[in-house]
Amino acid sequence: MTTVNTNIASLIAHHGLLRANTDLSTRLERLSTGLRINRASDDPTGLAKSDRLGAEIRGLSAAIDGAERGSTMIAAIDSQLAAVAAQLESIKTLVAEQGDASLLPPEDRQVEIDAAIDAIERIANTAEFGGRRLLDGSLDYVVSPWDTTRVAQLRVHQADL
Repeated sequence: MTTVNTNIASLIAHHGLLRANTDLSTRLERLSTGLRINRASDDPTGLAKSDRLGAEIRGLSAAIDGAERGSTMIAAIDSQLAAVAAQLESIKTLVAEQGDASLLPPEDRQVEIDAAIDAIERIANTAEFGGRRLLDGSLDYVVSPWDTTRVAQLRVHQADL
């Protein structure tokens, strides 16, 4: 009586069956996930490239989100500055009419100018986006963290080419 351990033909068939089952499970995994690379053993260099591209995509997505937020903030600032420009235009008109006594008495004109200035101050103090004040000067931006007065004192003693 022959056993499986000594039957060479059955060992070859069993090995082929194991290989076919492994191949079938890999193909089923790829079909079910829709991914060509499911683990590092599928394609190590492809996985490394995929990870690098995924990181770049996440970085670009974050940059796009930041740009969209910045664009929205600029639009909010623009609308507030348009309101300030309208108030400044009304002040300009009132000042230009200063010499024409037939329109408004000087006291009333000054009251309107003061009201426009108060409106500008109110806009500057209440304009917000995301909890941050927009027009109160807190969004000042620094061109360089270096003290520019010290650049004139800078001396280069050696340069290697």
